[in-house]
Amino acid sequence: MTMANGSGASLGRQASAACARLLSVLLLVLFLPACGTEPAGETLLDRAARLAPPFAEWKVLVMAGDATADTGAETLAFDNARADIVVALERVGFAPERITQASVHPDRFPGQDLKPASLDTLGSGLSGPGRGCLLYLTSHGTPGGVVVGSAIVTPAEIHARLSAQCVETDPVVMIVSACYSGIFVRPEMSRWNRFILTAAREDRPSFGCGESDRYPYFDACVLEAFPQASGFADLAERTRACVAAKEAGLGLVPSEPQLRIGAGAEAALSGLGFPAR
Repeated sequence: MTMANGSGASLGRQASAACARLLSVLLLVLFLPACGTEPAGETLLDRAARLAPPFAEWKVLVMAGDATADTGAETLAFDNARADIVVALERVGFAPERITQASVHPDRFPGQDLKPASLDTLGSGLSGPGRGCLLYLTSHGTPGGVVVGSAIVTPAEIHARLSAQCVETDPVVMIVSACYSGIFVRPEMSRWNRFILTAAREDRPSFGCGESDRYPYFDACVLEAFPQASGFADLAERTRACVAAKEAGLGLVPSEPQLRIGAGAEAALSGLGFPAR
């Protein structure tokens, strides 16, 4: 797990990264007109938006909702996944300064700018302007919802917070790594602009939440899939295949990760691929 040396250093790197992206876009804005490639009548601001990385203006919340193993002992599996999912997202073009991270024990990770894992953070971590939303939540799950701190958060509660913070015309990606997380693909969660991937069916557990596990199995498969994936749909299929193979190899009851993609999300994400790595 990558950890910053201090909050000042973390903010400095984020600011430097933002400045570097802005500089690259401005340079393209200045030099492309000489090449005769810009569309007729396009303004400088239009051109800057067109040339920016496809996910640079998305709002992101990555949350580790628990820190206990299935035995009740402490585990770093969820926080390990949180930190490394953020690294993977940054590598495909998500802007560090637009990513909010949350943990049950933010004080245990000095140098990381972490919010507490809570309903309040779910209700504010995706606020503000943006061109899309991504919520990644890794935790334990129950047949009624997902664990966030001391609460069991239901699909209705997450739906309300996504609806309040994410514009209906922008794509929303929601990935839930938890037992029984298939409850989040029920019809009441579905919207035309939502892409929802879950670690299991609503009546199945997922695996890899022990005190010695580096990541939950589903999160490990997401991380394994990212470097080869061409976009979110490909990421989902690679992750599902990885989970099925891992569970079969261990003789486990298949968790059967679920995927639901609204028509608007499918159309929007088909034009927003991950860059070649």
